[in-house]
Amino acid sequence: MKSRINSKGFTLIEIMVVVALIAIMTTLAIPSFRGMAQRLRTKSAGREIAMDLALARAKAISSGGNQDVSFVAVNNACPNNSGSWMSSGGKMKCLSDNYSGVSFQYTDADPFKFKDSAGADNDTATFKNNGSLDNNLSTLVPPDLGMIYLGDARGNQIKIAVRQYTGLAKMSDGW
Repeated sequence: MKSRINSKGFTLIEIMVVVALIAIMTTLAIPSFRGMAQRLRTKSAGREIAMDLALARAKAISSGGNQDVSFVAVNNACPNNSGSWMSSGGKMKCLSDNYSGVSFQYTDADPFKFKDSAGADNDTATFKNNGSLDNNLSTLVPPDLGMIYLGDARGNQIKIAVRQYTGLAKMSDGW
């Protein structure tokens, strides 16, 4: 009988075991990747909104005039009636265009916490020429912060806070 000491390669059984282990690990990992992809879409939507707010603030400072960013929770002009926002440049951006499954939402049904300069509810952030907000946010809780809330069906939540006196936007996880 010949010895297999000098044999090279793998047996068919060894290859089948390795392939089976890879298949099992892939099957277990796929749901995690789907959740991660949705979480990343929600964060990306928040980043884009925060960047548009920063751009409007910069335009207000450089132009010397007010710049607005308006928000709509449900917009019939957008696919799937998704929410939208419009910057002072007049370009409307729909959440459903790049961020499927992400929507403006909050537990009390109003995902935008802004007031106009007279203190009435408003869904527009207005930046003045010094970079601060023209909105009167002193009566909100927490005071002097305008808020925008985003969420998705998997429970990922993003909050964008805009400070009244500096106009700076900060994004954070959760509500």
